[in-house]
Amino acid sequence: MSLVAATGACLLAAATLPQAVRLLRTREAEDFSWAFSTLNFAGLALLAVRSFVIGEWAFLAVNTVTTLFWGLVLLVKLDTPFPSRPDAPLRPTPRSR
Repeated sequence: MSLVAATGACLLAAATLPQAVRLLRTREAEDFSWAFSTLNFAGLALLAVRSFVIGEWAFLAVNTVTTLFWGLVLLVKLDTPFPSRPDAPLRPTPRSR
């Protein structure tokens, strides 16, 4: 594994940290679309599997970290109430009933 690949992988993984901290702190993910979040999660999970199979450990690490981040985004989105129309009030979540 080259130093360039390892450095790039570390930078990509570190890039998700500020957003992950904000996501955990605010518990809000409405800025992320469902399609974007789901496709990123699935694509990175597949790249993590490929990285494991071919033994690219730096890319396995970054793909695993970023897959976990997008999984967190999806979990937060599942727990966030959403309006049916832009002008509609928020529906109560099952926990708040």
